[in-house]
Amino acid sequence: MKNKWLLIILIALSGCQNQQNNVEKQMSSSQILRINNQADLTSLHPHTGIDAMCRNFQKALFEGLTRLTPEGIPELAGAEKLDISHSQTRYTFRIRPMVWTNGEEVTAFHFERTWKAAIAKGSNCLRADLFYSIKNAKKAKCGEVSLDEVGIQAVDNKTLIVDLEHPTPYFLNLISSSLFSPLYDDSENPQVFNGPFTVTKWEHDKQLVLEKNTQYWDADAVHLQTIQTTFVNDPNTVVLMYEKGEIDWVGHPFSTIPHDTLDKISSSSEFNTRPISGVYWISLNTEKFPLNSSKIRRALSVALNREVIAEHVAHGETPTKSIVPLSLSSLGSSDLSPDSNEQKSRKLFEQGLQELCITREEFPILKYSYSTIPGQKKLAEAIQQNWEKTFGIKVELIASEWNVFFSNLGERQFQIGGCIWYCQFHDPVYTLEFFKDKTHRYNSPQWESKHYQQLLDLADQEADPILRLEHLKQAELLILEEMPVIPLYMVHSKHLKSPKIQGLSVNDLGQVDFKWAYVEEIIPGLPVR
Repeated sequence: MKNKWLLIILIALSGCQNQQNNVEKQMSSSQILRINNQADLTSLHPHTGIDAMCRNFQKALFEGLTRLTPEGIPELAGAEKLDISHSQTRYTFRIRPMVWTNGEEVTAFHFERTWKAAIAKGSNCLRADLFYSIKNAKKAKCGEVSLDEVGIQAVDNKTLIVDLEHPTPYFLNLISSSLFSPLYDDSENPQVFNGPFTVTKWEHDKQLVLEKNTQYWDADAVHLQTIQTTFVNDPNTVVLMYEKGEIDWVGHPFSTIPHDTLDKISSSSEFNTRPISGVYWISLNTEKFPLNSSKIRRALSVALNREVIAEHVAHGETPTKSIVPLSLSSLGSSDLSPDSNEQKSRKLFEQGLQELCITREEFPILKYSYSTIPGQKKLAEAIQQNWEKTFGIKVELIASEWNVFFSNLGERQFQIGGCIWYCQFHDPVYTLEFFKDKTHRYNSPQWESKHYQQLLDLADQEADPILRLEHLKQAELLILEEMPVIPLYMVHSKHLKSPKIQGLSVNDLGQVDFKWAYVEEIIPGLPVR
């Protein structure tokens, strides 16, 4: 017996008039959105352009089986119908009538071929691990079974069957990611799209222009005609561009706002902020001496004053002691260790020295890497001063451009390094899975634990949602006990947005969807009655 899930999203449409300013609002005849991305995109290919900046644009260009509504709820998109088996391990999708920008039909075979290409042995997909809830996907990636044995099958042009390894309550949310978009062919640089927009110009390091895709299946819901994106790196220049009216948005997720500017603009009616599912944590390479000692790693964590760092160094972020976003974590305050405790941190440090059989004088210089993104140097210096004062050690700071810094994390060419990690779907397992295997691309600390692996396996096989979360909670606690990464704070999306830009907002994953955006024109009108 099959359960049929009907995903219904109710969207309330309401007009709004500003009585105080004696104006009425209407849709502008010029539907052009102007933004600046702080750097050029690494790729529009969903398998290789995996950072948050790329995902925002990929979502504009491709249509997967599901899409998140502005409220963050997955709804059917490229699929018009869905059946889920009683076991919750077989998903049968009916592909809706839609075409590529070259006029050809989008079929279930496009999805099958693209998904299998992502998990093929030797694939260049950088997040193949996100497909591993699909039956035999991980085995295929490791070369243990053929792609024919993977649970992805196009029965005909309109029917796609997906079999899972185990019930996956977040699956519809997961496949809303652009990573699961279909691709027309195997080109490294996609030229054919099936989403709300299409690319009409891309001058690297200068500009990217997207135009409305008139052949998009839901084109009537898309109001923007053009998205003009420039690539200016200097954040102060970008703020000036906004003040001059040259762009309509400045700040997250496209660029950063200088900290000294935040204080000036925080009271502006055009300033927007909201907490999102991103956590700043410090990765500690556990295979590099002396960070192979969990006592040393915990000492470094306990020494930090998260309240001060979050409020004054990171300018109004929310301190946290867990690597899982607060909205997804099962931990309470009683589960978390205190911070800014010099006595405890020094005791742990001394215990670590004994484990390593060295004296304080023999303790090596710690090398802290950070990216040149604005604000990171100030944060690194605060951490450096804290550790040097607390433990009487030396900390060397190493700066590098973002792409170099992030590449070094992935290649394990670092000792200590911090950055923000965003969730791609609403479930704690997204973050916790990073540390299941030391070979995981994002397990830069190279930490691994058999007990931890068992807890995640138990969570995967558990049908009871309460018991599943309990297994994940225990895994979260184990991470905090071993401390391969030091969580510091939850981040907020902070940006200035022109009041004429409507329907475009940052969701709690820190992403935007251009599909719903439009430009509103304010014209003189009659008072509201």
